Amino acid sequence: HNTRMVNPKPAPFFYYVDRSREEKEDPNSPILPHGLRLNLPCKMHVILDQADLADVVSWMPHGRSWRIHKKDEFVCKILPRYWGECTM
Repeated sequence: HNTRMVNPKPAPFFYYVDRSREEKEDPNSPILPHGLRLNLPCKMHVILDQADLADVVSWMPHGRSWRIHKKDEFVCKILPRYWGECTM
């Protein structure tokens, strides 16, 4: 009589989808499952990683916060692209 439990699912127990070769419209945005949206910290990391926006917004030297250097450009250039139309 065999009392050993047999797992019906082989390991691993998750379904992995390799997205490393998928083309993205915007190479600076992460791939998200359908229906999910980026939150503020994720969007800011994407923005702060772009060297061409460093004169508008960038990390502070200590790396614990970021600073908007050119408010008008941030409002006109970055907010519409990452948050759609905003009212300030």
